[in-house]
Amino acid sequence: MISSKQKEEQFLQHKKHKRAQALKEIRKDKAAMKKELVRKTQAAQELENLITDLVENERIRKEHEANRARERAAERERLKLKEPEEVPVETGTLFDH
Repeated sequence: MISSKQKEEQFLQHKKHKRAQALKEIRKDKAAMKKELVRKTQAAQELENLITDLVENERIRKEHEANRARERAAERERLKLKEPEEVPVETGTLFDH
């Protein structure tokens, strides 16, 4: 028969082994969670950079669009000012003979 002291020793060894396994799993989970946190942080940074780029590109596009609209308006105004005044044309004077 196993004495109560031996039983207790076996029980404590088993308990020690279980706790060591639990600690190992916790460390493994902690490492996995750190990796996941790094990955998510990088993804968030990439998304933030993408949004910043999109906003900047939209601002530039609108600025160029506004510049083109101003240029077209200025060209229309320039052409308006350049239009010659209508001069009445006499008809039939050259070929009336």
